[in-house]
Amino acid sequence: MPPKRCRRCLASASLCPHCEADLARGCSASSALFRENGLAAFAADPPPMSEAEPAIVLQIPRAFAPRLSARVSSLGGAVLRCLSAEKSSAATVLAVPPSLLPVLLADLSLCRWLAAPPFLATDHATDADALAAAFLAAVSELLDADPGSTVKLAAPPARKPALLAALLASPHAASLTSSGNTHVYTVAATFSSSLFFYSTLPPPPAPPPLSPPLRHWHPSINSRPPPTCRAYHKLAEVFQSPADPSLPPLLPPLSSLPPASACLDVGSSPGGWTEYLASACPPSTKIVALDPGKMSPPILALPNVHHLPLFLSPSSPPSYLPLRSSLPPSSPGYAAVVCDANDRPPVAANLMASLARRGLLAPGCLLALTLKLTAKNAAERAGHVAAAEAILRGVGFGDVGVAHLFANTEHERTLTAVWRPPEFNVFVGCYTTPQGHIRGDLLGSGVSAYELSSTGELSRSPSPASTAVTPNPSFVTASEDGRFVYCVNENQVGALSSFAVSPPPGPPTLSLLNSQPSNGAHPCHCSLAPSHLLVANYSSGSVSALPLLPSGALSPPSSTVVLPPLPPSPSRDPARQDAPHAHQALIPPPSSAHVHVPDLGSDRVHLLSLSSPSPLSSPSPLSLSSSHSTPPKSGPRHLAFHPFLPFAYALYELSSTVSACAYGAIDGRLKEIGSLPTVPAGSAEGNLAAEVRVSPDGRFLYASNRGHDSIAVFSIDQKTGELGARGHVKTGRAPRGFSISPMGDFVLVASQDEHTVTTFRIDEEGGGLQELHRLQGVGSPVSVCIALKPHAT
Repeated sequence: MPPKRCRRCLASASLCPHCEADLARGCSASSALFRENGLAAFAADPPPMSEAEPAIVLQIPRAFAPRLSARVSSLGGAVLRCLSAEKSSAATVLAVPPSLLPVLLADLSLCRWLAAPPFLATDHATDADALAAAFLAAVSELLDADPGSTVKLAAPPARKPALLAALLASPHAASLTSSGNTHVYTVAATFSSSLFFYSTLPPPPAPPPLSPPLRHWHPSINSRPPPTCRAYHKLAEVFQSPADPSLPPLLPPLSSLPPASACLDVGSSPGGWTEYLASACPPSTKIVALDPGKMSPPILALPNVHHLPLFLSPSSPPSYLPLRSSLPPSSPGYAAVVCDANDRPPVAANLMASLARRGLLAPGCLLALTLKLTAKNAAERAGHVAAAEAILRGVGFGDVGVAHLFANTEHERTLTAVWRPPEFNVFVGCYTTPQGHIRGDLLGSGVSAYELSSTGELSRSPSPASTAVTPNPSFVTASEDGRFVYCVNENQVGALSSFAVSPPPGPPTLSLLNSQPSNGAHPCHCSLAPSHLLVANYSSGSVSALPLLPSGALSPPSSTVVLPPLPPSPSRDPARQDAPHAHQALIPPPSSAHVHVPDLGSDRVHLLSLSSPSPLSSPSPLSLSSSHSTPPKSGPRHLAFHPFLPFAYALYELSSTVSACAYGAIDGRLKEIGSLPTVPAGSAEGNLAAEVRVSPDGRFLYASNRGHDSIAVFSIDQKTGELGARGHVKTGRAPRGFSISPMGDFVLVASQDEHTVTTFRIDEEGGGLQELHRLQGVGSPVSVCIALKPHAT
């Protein structure tokens, strides 16, 4: 704290050099001086108001300071120089007379730029009764209009007893709270909520005109000005509000929606987004609001606003039935969806994706999705946003981007997107040479490309380019955007190959980019990390990481980790568990630094760390962190992670069981919850479990059985992660690999020994499978990959 002489000089509104320096740094001493001396601590020159007159202090981001300062000055306010004790804060303080507060609050151009609730500041000379009267007069209309509003008071500690007595006598002061030792008191009404909910303040008498004028307001609520809530103005920016034409367009304006459209408001602030939809959409647009909380009666009284007290979850399809019935009879789906989500970003994104999967969106549907980012570090928050974007893109949301809005903070992001019905390619990998576990009566040529129709049928071009000739591509994966395909080449000297996929129009074709060694024998699985392709080498018991080039091609392996061996033990199968056998290398969603490697040979799941490429990172990005033991002679083969809950599912090939595990996102560790067999009792002999997948909505799990020749169906408890058996569906012989479409409507199964690829439809309610089509004559298919069609350039 500066010495008391500085406080005396500040009391006369003139700053000494010492305090001037403190003020420039925005240090804690300046903040303390403000609390003790009022406005004088923040003004190099006296404000254009009497020292005895209190002022309403508004904090705004500095980027908006010039425009808002001019607005405040035009109303007779004063712009002060300093802000707060936060050195990193980027804001400006504006002071205005209390009499201007109702005018500013009713002005749409102000509240979009507020960085904190308004508060009142004063100096020692102000009489406590006069201060309380001025303070309450400034906010009484607001508190009457919205009982949930809150305002703050900052005053010298010496004035505390008199101010408390005066304010407690007010009917509006239901509670007074102090924040630590800062002597900032909150005058709150009965309900605790935000000042930025819509206000029913009457328009000010002859306010300065806004330029450009406001967007039209719905005639049924034209008796009051547009709302002042943050959500309202957030949407105004997203949907090209004319309030600031300098902002780049994010989405087409809602006024351009076709007649008889429908819009959906999911869990937003009380009435804020619904009010915006009511004002911005054509009057014929039907607006469905889900659980809008304290929505105002005038809004609910509008003929085109329908309130559904409905809780949506991406894992509860029956809850979507009211949404279907709420659509206009001839509507193809909702034309716009706005959502202020309180769930974790992957959950929120899956909620939006579920609307697409249930057929509730019209082509061209506009999306504005606000995500709450609760992760503690920036890298984890960025990973959650990236995971949400990937989920949206996977079901057809294009032009996904982060809207740079005034309301965005490090703990909030608003994503915008446009939905169009997605189209998918299917890539099937086939064995090309006889091996011990391959019959060899009908072999394939490599990786074949197909188109997946809306009815589940597969078709491909007769062109030779629709098949990439490559040796034994026993596992195939594709990039998120569908532009590139990668496969393993399962040979003694293992390799990986990369291909470019042709964009529409026309059937997909594959062009070889390059091949690289896998640094191991018989690679059997590959998966994409943010900057690498990971590969599991079965016979050599190793995992390699190959950096990805911008062209989609592969660089040589930058790191290889050999799994640690175990001494011989009677608890392991001597025929299959003579050495470590890496069967998968997988990063869980959202992308993290954890790589999980099921080791069939040693009954363990290894946890590897993958470091991000940087000049300071190790030249070897892969390293072994820990290992998790599985039951003896279980033979862990593959893992599948829940798309948005902290659960993982381990498939054991040798014991034909699947285990549910709790997954620690921070440390990556697995803790088994329970297990179930993948085949009926008495059928495990001679059966080998092969593949495990979780449905995109997280409600069902599927596992394939070679020997029993079936797909096992399980339900997933959304609270505990536990599995429930739902039965089995027969397939062709040896169903080794299968894939679930991102829309959650089809399962495609590759039956290796029957040389077929079969399409099953998923029952939305119970998860059961119904066979639709069976593609014959596919030589030894073992891997199926469903990917978005790449965009035409």
